Amino acid sequence: MDYKKIFAFIVIFSLYFTINSILWLNHPPVWPDEAQYGDIAYNLNTISKIKSDLQPGILNSEKQIYWYPPFLFYIFSTGYRYLGFSINTQRIFPMIMGALALLFIYFLSVKIIKDKKMSFLILLLLLNDLIFMRASRISRPEIIILALNLIAYYLILKNKSIKSFIIAGILCGLGIVIQPYGLISIVIISLYTLITERQKGLIKLSIFFIPIFLCILWWFYKIDFRFDYWLMAMKVNSMRKALEKNYFQQLFEDSDKWLSWLHMTFFIASIYSFIYLIFKSVPNKLFILLGLLVNWLFVFMGKQHWYFVYFIPFFYLSYFLIIKNEIKNKEKTNLILTGLFLFTIVIINLHFSFMILKSLNRNNFSYDLYAKTIAQKIPNNSRVFISSIPDPYFELRKNKTLGITQFTGLPGFKKEYLNMLERADYVVYNGTYDYVYGNFLKNYIKAHTFSTIFIDNGPDQYQGYLIKLKK
Repeated sequence: MDYKKIFAFIVIFSLYFTINSILWLNHPPVWPDEAQYGDIAYNLNTISKIKSDLQPGILNSEKQIYWYPPFLFYIFSTGYRYLGFSINTQRIFPMIMGALALLFIYFLSVKIIKDKKMSFLILLLLLNDLIFMRASRISRPEIIILALNLIAYYLILKNKSIKSFIIAGILCGLGIVIQPYGLISIVIISLYTLITERQKGLIKLSIFFIPIFLCILWWFYKIDFRFDYWLMAMKVNSMRKALEKNYFQQLFEDSDKWLSWLHMTFFIASIYSFIYLIFKSVPNKLFILLGLLVNWLFVFMGKQHWYFVYFIPFFYLSYFLIIKNEIKNKEKTNLILTGLFLFTIVIINLHFSFMILKSLNRNNFSYDLYAKTIAQKIPNNSRVFISSIPDPYFELRKNKTLGITQFTGLPGFKKEYLNMLERADYVVYNGTYDYVYGNFLKNYIKAHTFSTIFIDNGPDQYQGYLIKLKK
């Protein structure tokens, strides 16, 4: 028994859970997406329907959700059933899947780099990585899909048997019915198999795609094969994506310059590692090259920072593969350049870790205090419209007499948006987060405010406004 290895795992996973417990519900704060997922899962748990009441009139959502695959809601609904309805329950799943992702990043790195000490060092760097750790604390789908993907990658690299392709197909199929970005692993595995096995690979891929097809078929079954609504939802989602700034615009216009530098360094460093691996004779490089290329394409397409986490494991794997090769060949120039890129990323991530931990303790920025303060000030049977980060939905939902709606980020529904506001008695507001409709909400509040309560629980706490609307 390797006691040193066991001890290293205990230290790493103890640090992982400790960091997440310190930053729980604070970084990131409770996000509007989490409220949307929570509302759908709540309805699935209480009335067995995949529907949402947060955005009535939009794509038939009060009867059936068409723009999200359904499996994520079954995961959260199961959690509610056994652990109770709360944001804490919802965030448990990504934290567990983040730990699973760490474990399989280790297995993958041992398989590709063939150095256990370097593999443990990668895990330590991931504990300091803003993007990876943030994804493990928010109940969005990315870290769950990433963990499923990493298991599938490991199975394919370890053993190219039919059994491995069947299990990998199941995992990738589950990923795609959590979010369409589950497609990433399917593309990487398909390209890798075709390049390395060619004709034999086609047979294995045909088996690989059977469970994926069955998972997608289950998705369509859950929406009663209503392709008219499904196609409309996909079209609206693509319209929303088209309105977002591209990756480079966001990079240069972000007010957080440290975050921009982090993303820019990742991008430049990825170009370097990609070129290095193409032109150098490095064992096991093909899978890493495909992972870097495909994941960057999806980052550009997705635009939002959440999707960046899919790329992170491939980045660290590529750099330690280069370091291993440079040490072996005793080439100092590339080793120094590689070390400088990696050192820069570590320093920027350390800056974020220091700033986040410095600003927080268990009493600062309390979601419970913020949400409960708002809930206590809203009378029963009121209709509440939410535009707030953190989103107080999870506390408000406990009062079953409240009608709750939320700003929509889908274009083409201004009339429905206005109807939600006209029916609302109160607006919970601390910013306009809907870039689709610009200042529409802000202007409506300005013209229809009856009275305003400032939510202020003191310094280092979340602030906002509870606005009573004119009737």
